[in-house]
Amino acid sequence: ITEKWWRWSDCADAMGQRDLWRSYTRDEVLTNLMIYWSTQTIGSSMRMYYETFSAGSTIAQPPPITVPTGVAVFNEINRPPRRLAEPYYDIRRWSVVDQGGHFPALENPDALVYELREFFRPLRQARRPHG
Repeated sequence: ITEKWWRWSDCADAMGQRDLWRSYTRDEVLTNLMIYWSTQTIGSSMRMYYETFSAGSTIAQPPPITVPTGVAVFNEINRPPRRLAEPYYDIRRWSVVDQGGHFPALENPDALVYELREFFRPLRQARRPHG
């Protein structure tokens, strides 16, 4: 688990040296590890990766999703390009955030909250009764 946190987090310095403790405290990492350990949920958390990337796996083409979608792409190794998502989602907001990695709620919570608010603001205003 810590290897994934190290690889997926925005924890590199200006020279490219990765250090997990630049992004997290030891308590934050230990708390997450203990949640997996005590609830015995590491297997279910890895199921999607196994089913997607194991030998012989196939990914069925999903139908387009018409629900308004917002994407905040944080600075992580698996950043998806917008052109891969557009055929399948009704993208109303796409933002690239340069700080924070795969775990933005811990790495850059202010940017995550900002992106959520900016995505929902026009949807909320469209639902207000006129009068």
